[in-house]
Amino acid sequence: MARKSLGNFILKATKRYFRGKQQQQRKNNVQYNKKKSGYLPPWIDAEKNSPEMNRLYRNYTNYIRNTPYSEYLKSSHWKKTRERCLEQYKYKCSKCGSKDRLEVHHLNYAYKGMEQIGIDIIPLCNKCHKIAHNKRT
Repeated sequence: MARKSLGNFILKATKRYFRGKQQQQRKNNVQYNKKKSGYLPPWIDAEKNSPEMNRLYRNYTNYIRNTPYSEYLKSSHWKKTRERCLEQYKYKCSKCGSKDRLEVHHLNYAYKGMEQIGIDIIPLCNKCHKIAHNKRT
C-alpha cells in the first residue's frame, strides 16, 4: 500500500512540477512543448533508463529536495547541475558577459534538485550576483 501511495505522490509532484514550469514560461513568453505526465526532467534521457532506474531517480530527487540548502550546495548533483549551467552559457555572466568569478544564481528555490537552466538558475559574475540579491531584499 505504501508503494502505491508513493507512486501517486510522485505522479502528482511531477504534474505540479510541469504545471509550475508552464506557468513560469508563459510569464517569460517562452515557447513550451507540453510534456506527458510522468515525464522526467530534460537532463535525464528516459529512453536509456529502465522503469526501475526512473523510480530510483525520482526517489533520489525527492531526497535532494528535502535536504537543507547548505548541504545541497555541497552535493554532487548540484556540482553537475552548476557545471551544465556554466557550459550552456559558455562560462559567461548572463547579465554583463564577464568571465570573472562566476556563480550560479537560483531565480527560484521551489524546484531545488530539478532546476532548469535559464528558468530556475543562471550564471552571474560576483558583482551581478550581489546586485541580484540586493534587489530581492
